Amino acid sequence: MRHLIQNGIVTIPQPPYSPDLTPAVFFLFPKEKPDLKGCHHGILDDVKRACTHTLKDVLVGDFQGAYEAWKRRLQNCVHAQGAYFEDY
Repeated sequence: MRHLIQNGIVTIPQPPYSPDLTPAVFFLFPKEKPDLKGCHHGILDDVKRACTHTLKDVLVGDFQGAYEAWKRRLQNCVHAQGAYFEDY
């Protein structure tokens, strides 16, 4: 947080829990889930390895698209003044 303040980066409060605004929830988890579903990983390192393998297959353009989607979702939230809405 100190880095943001020292560099004049303005932050705005975020909802305490909003999965629709969390890139990991709307972008990463759906990519991980098919590869992990039904698998039993005996140790944490196995889970880390499986997740890392899946993430390495994600294209840079997909991450860029997720960033743009995240910005749209945030803008929609601002327009809705924080009220619930379904279309992103």
